[in-house]
Amino acid sequence: FNKDDFFLSLNLLGQNMYAIRMILMIDDLNHGYTDPVYHLPLVKQRHHGVFPYHPQQTYAWRLIHNYVHGNYVPGRHRSSYKHIVYNYPVFILKFYYSPWNDSMRKRKLQIGPTLSPYSIQSGMGLHHLTSSIQLDETFLQLSKATQDLRLIPEYQVLLSHL
Repeated sequence: FNKDDFFLSLNLLGQNMYAIRMILMIDDLNHGYTDPVYHLPLVKQRHHGVFPYHPQQTYAWRLIHNYVHGNYVPGRHRSSYKHIVYNYPVFILKFYYSPWNDSMRKRKLQIGPTLSPYSIQSGMGLHHLTSSIQLDETFLQLSKATQDLRLIPEYQVLLSHL
């Protein structure tokens, strides 16, 4: 499945906004991943995560549209426009807690201090206000839900095109 076929399929469906399912990539603590090799695609080096079995849930997808403006609500997770979930095996891989190493920890910890007072007062991005200890606790909790994505038929279709 290539990019041109994907965009053609969106046009053929005739909608203006689609929700593309998102896989949260989260390392499995017991797998023994090493630091990534940076000249190789990360998707070929990491294969654990949380699969979007219930894509109707708000944060299980990201939106793609052909409107001039997406009319997003704060955080850009939702829009006031009508959308449909695109169910063909197309996914956004969000490397959420993967690779779980010092570089990723530092990257996640650097976001919180950049939040504006307005964002904090409005309750936006509060999950970025965390400590190193809290971040590790969150990872440990989330890693309990991770699975080997290579065992999921839809993911196998995706892998066959890499």
